[in-house]
Amino acid sequence: DPYLLEPRWNLADIAKRSGHRDKAMRFYEENLRIDPWDQASLYFLIEYDLENDLAKAEQLGRRLLRSRRSIKASTLTDLGSLFAGRNQIGLASLFYERAFKADPSYKEIYLEAGKLHGNLEHWSEAISTWEAGRKLYPSDAKFSELIQEAQRLQSQETGFTIIEKGKLNNH
Repeated sequence: DPYLLEPRWNLADIAKRSGHRDKAMRFYEENLRIDPWDQASLYFLIEYDLENDLAKAEQLGRRLLRSRRSIKASTLTDLGSLFAGRNQIGLASLFYERAFKADPSYKEIYLEAGKLHGNLEHWSEAISTWEAGRKLYPSDAKFSELIQEAQRLQSQETGFTIIEKGKLNNH
């Protein structure tokens, strides 16, 4: 069945693991000709294009954001982090906003969106985001640690960020 996407996902995965990213890209592009909203293919192409063609990555990101299809909060959060890592703050924020709408109980959104605010030295927003996450996950010490660090940095107004810009760590 030439319309099945899964075989091309598998072939693309094999190509990526073998170091043939361009070949993998072609499999994903073929999938998009069959299903223009295939999330797995769009995700890979965005990730690939962030390294090679930023304008194309932005275009694909906006295309995915316009989609009315249901997208997992984890995928949206990961894409937000990819764009944040390339200093594409506007798109990162849009992916995080959509992730919050998709599943407001997904913990990683609070961590990653807060990091984005922290890296921009928007301490109040970072703290507020992490406090909201801590309310949902009171036993997760990461939220309290990040809040304390942000408060310390906010009071010092040193200009340092919690996490080095462009290197958002996923905890």
